[in-house]
Amino acid sequence: MACMILPIIVCTLYQLIDEVLVIFSGDIVGKFSDAALNMHWKIGMDNIIKLSLVLFIIIILIPLIQFLCDQITLKKALVHNRMIFTKYLECSHNSFDLNEGETQFVLEDAPNTMRLTMLTICSNIIVIPIGVIYLIYNTTKINIPLSVIMLTSVALKGLIPFMLKKKLEYYNNIQNQYQAKRRSCETDITQNAVMIKLIKIEESIVSRVNDLYYRYHKEYEKKYLFYQSMVSQFKQFYDTFIKIVLILIGSYLIMNRNITPGQLLSMIVYISSAQKLFGLISEVVENLPSLKNSVERVSEFYENKENNNGIIITKFESLSCRDVIVYYDDKPVLNNVSVNISKGDKVCLTGENGCGKSTLAKLIIAEIEPKSGSITINGINRKDVEIYSYRKLISYASQQPFLFRTTVRENIAIGDIDSGKEKVNEVAKLFGLESIMEKK
Repeated sequence: MACMILPIIVCTLYQLIDEVLVIFSGDIVGKFSDAALNMHWKIGMDNIIKLSLVLFIIIILIPLIQFLCDQITLKKALVHNRMIFTKYLECSHNSFDLNEGETQFVLEDAPNTMRLTMLTICSNIIVIPIGVIYLIYNTTKINIPLSVIMLTSVALKGLIPFMLKKKLEYYNNIQNQYQAKRRSCETDITQNAVMIKLIKIEESIVSRVNDLYYRYHKEYEKKYLFYQSMVSQFKQFYDTFIKIVLILIGSYLIMNRNITPGQLLSMIVYISSAQKLFGLISEVVENLPSLKNSVERVSEFYENKENNNGIIITKFESLSCRDVIVYYDDKPVLNNVSVNISKGDKVCLTGENGCGKSTLAKLIIAEIEPKSGSITINGINRKDVEIYSYRKLISYASQQPFLFRTTVRENIAIGDIDSGKEKVNEVAKLFGLESIMEKK
């Protein structure tokens, strides 16, 4: 995730400047109020100028920095997406226990969630201590007991997410599972729409999606929404309660000449900053389960990586499978099978359906690995061979034609992105495809 370092730095910078300036503006507002009440016009005008400068930075410069952060984040997200897809293609795919819809979810949603939560958590971890220290410095200058009451009250509210961390993690994981299953159902529908209509199972398919949603809603989402609503209402009530208490205590201190009216006004501004800072702590705690779940999903692409650092082979001499065993659903499809193929041999695999012909072919092209036994290429164990160099020696014709969802022209050129337009046109002419080159 080195590509996210720069977005984290820029995001942290604008959040830190914003937080410090808001606290600083509280001090200015308090001093201006006291100057106005005491008819000190010069002090009042000085503070108006300072406040105008602060507002200019908050309204004009901070949004510009935030825009810069968004642009950098988008650019780095594209780099990270490319990295994720590369890692996915480098994996041994027989190790995945995910269907197409679930894989799409892991490729698209999980990296987005991981980046956003990482950006939020990392920037908050830096902003929170600096903001709290500067806030404590300003509040204790006014009145230490009042500062302690305010910060303690706000901190108590911040304990709520810590108390509910396990439940948040549980619900977040359930939500991710539901989204992956829903994506799987949607993929089935979009890819098999014609077949669904031909065999007249539209109602059953729609019911399947509805049942999935209603089951999730009834068992989990309804409780989660209720829990979120109660926490939100409690937080709003508690924020109002703290402000009322602060105003009452501050008014008492003003009557006893312990603080000035302007200092009470500053404290009211500071309490908003304190609530925001402790809200950032809550945000970190609430996002940790989401970050953990998304990292676990994305990390699957970094495991079971195919060997691309082994011995490079440039020509084929022989291939040998010795006592290989392959299981599907805990049942052996190939059981202690041995095969030897030498350069120049022409081999035909025959047999009944389900006897393992396709499985053996998949073994040979390194699409799957055996549960036990060994495969050697030119006398070298295939685990020690750079798999990319081996696949370059294989010409593969699938039983089912496959085209990428783009133009015919791009499908022709996709295996050689450096091929020129003339070369592509030459191939198209050879196969009579000139009239449909731009069709998808």
